[in-house]
Amino acid sequence: MRRNSMILALVTLALGAASALADGLTFSATLDCKSTNGTVIDMPLSSFNFATTQLIDPNTGLPTGKIVSSLKFGYNFSRFYKQLQSAAENNQTFSSCTLMQTIESVTGITSLRWGFSNATLTDLSLAGQEGSSGSLQSTGTLTFKSVEFN
Repeated sequence: MRRNSMILALVTLALGAASALADGLTFSATLDCKSTNGTVIDMPLSSFNFATTQLIDPNTGLPTGKIVSSLKFGYNFSRFYKQLQSAAENNQTFSSCTLMQTIESVTGITSLRWGFSNATLTDLSLAGQEGSSGSLQSTGTLTFKSVEFN
């Protein structure tokens, strides 16, 4: 029941953020991760979304009972790409990550914080062309074992 409530809350927040952007409100998000070897990554994000995937047994086609949670994020290509690329290539574990989202409106500022533990970078890609829009867009996916919502 708690998992269903969390998923509903995340869907509601995502829809709320999309609605806020449509209404002319400003949105910002940052991702701060600390790895087990001391690497710190603290970067602004251009987008993010959450996903939960039910694993399927390839032999039977039935659910295994295991669920994988992940955070897909977008950011402007920057000095962080090399750090993230190194983390992905070395299968580095981030002991803690914090995603902070801020929505600013005429009535005030709303901040949301998600905390993740035992996260690994499972996907990293680069899209666009330098100069076409002024910057390259990059995306990454963090897969994590637990999440805390504040």
